Amino acid sequence: MGSRRTDAVAGRVSTEEAELLRQAADEKDVLIADLVQRAVELYIERNPDEIPAFYPEDSFAAFIESL
Repeated sequence: MGSRRTDAVAGRVSTEEAELLRQAADEKDVLIADLVQRAVELYIERNPDEIPAFYPEDSFAAFIESL
């Protein structure tokens, strides 16, 4: 598998959400950081808030946004 360049980012979640992340990480035997990374990737891919910066420049969605 090829290596990917990454950058560290930080954020805060509620105590309850942090506990859910810990439980999920334990259940799946993965790091919390891996779950958070996957969640961010999925959020960007699905872009539920239709944030223009998350659309690829040549995407149809970007074209619609520009109208």
